Amino acid sequence: MDGQFAALLAVRGCRLLTGTTTGYDFHSVSLSVSALAKYYDHGLFPHHLRSIGRLADDPRTERENISISITLTLLFRSVGAIIFGLAGDLYGRKWPMVRRYRGAAVRCALTRARSLIC
Repeated sequence: MDGQFAALLAVRGCRLLTGTTTGYDFHSVSLSVSALAKYYDHGLFPHHLRSIGRLADDPRTERENISISITLTLLFRSVGAIIFGLAGDLYGRKWPMVRRYRGAAVRCALTRARSLIC
């Protein structure tokens, strides 16, 4: 067997394994949305539900809120990979990662401050 062919088979095998585990992860979380809604009591962001006028006690709202969170996470994961991958190629890997972590820390602090106010 040629060395390039073996490397190609290894890459395709890794892609298959990655796709399989990602699909398993997505569907296992999607199937447990009701349990997650019960665990998180009123969905992930109850103050957002109040601010847009939805009833926080409606169980459909809890499931819907978690489903939207999962969908947006999966949707923007690839967008972030493209943006920060290009930034990493241009500026090196360290500074885009530092910027990402700082942004996450600021968003976390703002979310915490908002939940204390509401």
